[in-house]
Amino acid sequence: MQEAKARLEKAEKDKLAAKKKLLAMPPPPPPPDEKDLANVKKRQLEIEELIKQIKEVEGKIAERKKEPEQSITIMPANRGGGQPRQPIFVEVNQSGLVIHPDEKNFKKVFGDEKPRQIPIAQVSGNADFKKLLNHALADRRAIITFLLRPNAIGNYNTARGVVAGFEKANQNKLVAGILPTGDKIMRSLSGKVPLPGDGVLDFSKAD
Repeated sequence: MQEAKARLEKAEKDKLAAKKKLLAMPPPPPPPDEKDLANVKKRQLEIEELIKQIKEVEGKIAERKKEPEQSITIMPANRGGGQPRQPIFVEVNQSGLVIHPDEKNFKKVFGDEKPRQIPIAQVSGNADFKKLLNHALADRRAIITFLLRPNAIGNYNTARGVVAGFEKANQNKLVAGILPTGDKIMRSLSGKVPLPGDGVLDFSKAD
């Protein structure tokens, strides 16, 4: 950060120095005679070069002021007590859902490694989302993990509603155990992870 700040300050100084030099340059004598034409042309070329330098410095300043694109690292599941479940990551954004490829489940479900993008209006009847639900139902280790963008809570609620309806229709298959009281322990097919922003998702450490 200090080095970037120093470079930015130097660029600002270079820009100011170039402008001062341009303002200090005397205008060509009006009107020039033939004897001074060469000097006039030379001065015009110098002015053009200074203007070019100012534009280049301004471009560098604008580039350095740009905030670097944020990257969000998706971390592996907590490996504390018990066997961790295997997440299938589904990003929830303003447009809908993106099912991201992974090394453990994605190819089993879809047969390839191409991300699936699903408009939110099509989630309830989407064939790919149904495949995902059926896989999570059949594989007790798998869990659909919604990665929730800050501006997509409404879309998450829509997608979670579809999951809840599927869970209700298959509740007998989701019994994970029975308590001494007779109450059933139900397995959930999904979970969620709120994301801190709109940065690019990095799954390199997720598996």
